[in-house]
Amino acid sequence: MKVLGSSIVRIMSYSILEEENENDHENQFFEERIKRLKNIITRFEDNGITPVHENCMNYGGMSTSHALKLQNEIPQMKWVFDTGNPVFNADRSAPRPYPRQDAWSFYQALKENIVHVHIKDGIWDNLKNECTFTMPGEGDGKVEEILSDLKKTNYEGFISIEPHIASVFHEEDNEDIDQETKEKNQLDTYIEYGKKLEGIISNIAI
Repeated sequence: MKVLGSSIVRIMSYSILEEENENDHENQFFEERIKRLKNIITRFEDNGITPVHENCMNYGGMSTSHALKLQNEIPQMKWVFDTGNPVFNADRSAPRPYPRQDAWSFYQALKENIVHVHIKDGIWDNLKNECTFTMPGEGDGKVEEILSDLKKTNYEGFISIEPHIASVFHEEDNEDIDQETKEKNQLDTYIEYGKKLEGIISNIAI
């Protein structure tokens, strides 16, 4: 990490544990998670690297309350916030059937400790039980609202794009499209995604 000049590294709080009946494990071995996370964080911090936890498919991404419980146990921990993850992640603090999370509420709960932001967006379909990923600002990730608040609060961290739209990362194999065309489509879509984000940021800055 030092050789690469990296100042931060992404970490997770381990997978969500479920019982055989698919219900969440009652305490998720919380104390053991904290013990291991503190060890990981100390090792990085001792070497001048800031570990940042992502609101992903792990304990800290189960709900806003789970994230805050984690934060309370490790106050110095910083976060990388992904705007798109709450769109498809279940709010596991609520009773079944789990509703989806709210990106704005999750962001508000963590924003004092956010040092990196992943821009991802999408729309959750309850009937299909799946997420359709979109260009930034076209889904339910509250991208514009979050970026606007970051500007208003003088955010000085990083912002990166994590498109997840089909033509970038998850394009199904199509024998009718040659590899060169696929690669060009991926690059074009990635560039378009970045330009869409630039447009949102430019409008906020006006």
